[in-house]
Amino acid sequence: MDKNDDIDILICAKTAGMPRPVYGSIRADCLECKSPVWVSASGQKAMNGNKNLKPCCIECANEKMKDEKDIKASIVPGAIDELRRYFMKVEDN
Repeated sequence: MDKNDDIDILICAKTAGMPRPVYGSIRADCLECKSPVWVSASGQKAMNGNKNLKPCCIECANEKMKDEKDIKASIVPGAIDELRRYFMKVEDN
């Protein structure tokens, strides 16, 4: 990857902080600290469609964005439905 390429980050939960991930999640390494993170099915699909999209844990994402004046953020298509299903199962337990 060229140093001038923009890197987009997919904000992910660390596996240590979320032992029961959203269904269909895989493990990946944080772009910055290399900690294992969960990448949901919708996140995987988004990463497959964008070579510059890389997983980043919440803590590293906060650090990367703290001095940014112009932050562009969007929700990965399908993520809201994944979270709804996840929280409905959590409430059932």
